[in-house]
Amino acid sequence: MQLRWVAKNTWSFFDGFEDRAFVADGKVHRTKSSAIERNASSPNPQILRLSEGIHGREYESYTLLLSSDGQTLTCDDQKLRWNGQVRKLSTTYKRSSAGHDLQGSWQEAEPENTRDQLSVTPVIAPPPQSSWVIWTGPDDVMTWFIPSTGEVLRGKADGVLRPIGGPYFDGTTFQWKQTAPDRLEFVAYSDGKPEEYAVETISPDHETLTDVLWAPGHEDSKVVSVFHRHP
Repeated sequence: MQLRWVAKNTWSFFDGFEDRAFVADGKVHRTKSSAIERNASSPNPQILRLSEGIHGREYESYTLLLSSDGQTLTCDDQKLRWNGQVRKLSTTYKRSSAGHDLQGSWQEAEPENTRDQLSVTPVIAPPPQSSWVIWTGPDDVMTWFIPSTGEVLRGKADGVLRPIGGPYFDGTTFQWKQTAPDRLEFVAYSDGKPEEYAVETISPDHETLTDVLWAPGHEDSKVVSVFHRHP
């Protein structure tokens, strides 16, 4: 994990998958190429709070706390899951490069320093309707938000593995490949192993999206969903 102070009130946070910028002014900022909303605050040089959400709905937050000697960093991560529960994960890092206050590179400490638990109090449940919200930025970066699960998929159709955002299990990644102008292939991985395959096809009039989903080894049990564009 890396933390860098890149400009006034702006932090760059790299979690091993994606380099994200957060403006630590306590306000909500929408990213340029998607509708993902980010919020950050730093009440003092030893604490940094980061959060991400979409449509006003927070799905993940981080609280970073620096030790008094400046050599240990604790990251408390809360992630909203599809069933309305909050997954809590606390990880301890040791400084692995020179840096001032929170800035620098951090190496994860021993596994026993990590605590993982589910909250016993459910939060607001996701909406029941089956719908997808899709954006494509000027840089061809797509963002797919699935309200029923809270998942956020963001990236290009270039075959690169990327993490699934929102209420999903840790270690889950995905990749997109565009095999035709109207066809997109999707693979989800859990701990490096394929967990789910899907093919999305858009109709010639661009008004209907067909999703075909199946699990590895179950090509004969595909689930087909059809979505119609909303104004």
